[in-house]
Amino acid sequence: MNPTDFKHFAVKAFGVDERHASSFTPWLKGQAQQLDNTPGVVRVLVTEADGSLAAGRALGEFTPSHLVFIEIESPKVNLTKAWAAWEAALAQGMAALGHEVKTYVDHTFTELYPQNRQGKLLSEPSPRTAFVILQEVKPEVEAEYNHWFDVDDGSAGPGGAPISHLAERVSYPGFLRGTRFKVAANHDQPAKDTLINPNYLTVYELTHADALQSEAYTAAMKNAGMGAKGSAGRLFRLVVRHAFLEA
Repeated sequence: MNPTDFKHFAVKAFGVDERHASSFTPWLKGQAQQLDNTPGVVRVLVTEADGSLAAGRALGEFTPSHLVFIEIESPKVNLTKAWAAWEAALAQGMAALGHEVKTYVDHTFTELYPQNRQGKLLSEPSPRTAFVILQEVKPEVEAEYNHWFDVDDGSAGPGGAPISHLAERVSYPGFLRGTRFKVAANHDQPAKDTLINPNYLTVYELTHADALQSEAYTAAMKNAGMGAKGSAGRLFRLVVRHAFLEA
């Protein structure tokens, strides 16, 4: 496929104490808006963690309070001087806030299968809801992990046929689409000082966060990965699993 067909997102995940979350949100949105005229930046979406959904955070090791999606034309956009200046101003601003801001994720991801995309990514009417899965996958199990996610997760689909984990998940009420990403293969990327280092991202777009409370989805979550091939949990470290709402 043409490289321009792939979507690329710089993803930043931050954590602030609940006491400061309400003031941090408008501050972060203001910082994100500074990217509007930056060459190569397509759009920016600032989201907040939905703290009311136990089902959305039951399994992830970490729950960032804020997640920023920055769609960029290429993984090299964040190697430009303009991007570096913005990041420097962002870091300086955070240092001046007077309270701790944890940086969980600061990675660039590239869409895996644009040919399978079902509609424009994160294009639903505001406020958008994104159910975000961030995982660390070791190279020795990567092929098996992708087979589980894309081909056969051990459960049965219609008529008993094998079904992929992605297809099974988006079959539930309120799930609009699911899109998989892998950390960008850009060896020029500078090392980032982050708390976690995920190499796979899945974004499920929901009609509403209540989709995570449906009877069908709740039952599926209890049986996740427990098909004929056994538990899938050995294939990855699940670092973030949470619903984020557009701020």
